[in-house]
Amino acid sequence: MNRPRRPAARAATSTRRAPAWEVTPADLECLDAVRSLLSALNNAYVSTRQIHTLILTIPVLAARCVRRIGSKGAVTSELLEKALTSIGNLGLETELLGLLEDLTTCRADLDEQSQPRSEPPGG
Repeated sequence: MNRPRRPAARAATSTRRAPAWEVTPADLECLDAVRSLLSALNNAYVSTRQIHTLILTIPVLAARCVRRIGSKGAVTSELLEKALTSIGNLGLETELLGLLEDLTTCRADLDEQSQPRSEPPGG
């Protein structure tokens, strides 16, 4: 006997609140801010304050930077400043690359879910 899928169980897992440093589909809305940050990082004259401000517009990246220094609390401007001072440019680059990878994977997963499934040939 064929049982219908249980959409309620799927809905429950998609509404769970992930930790601030984990990418969710809502984080895809930060892509413009990520592009702005990448542009700023390529500018030799950008200030540390500008980088700090841009990172604050990307909550998942800010949370990852703060988490990297061992803090799992809410991100504040002061805590982010401490984290960026501690992890340096290399640490920021590592977190940013990881974020870009996770955003790409998230987008691919969403695209895959939205495509209709086709029957295999001969089946």
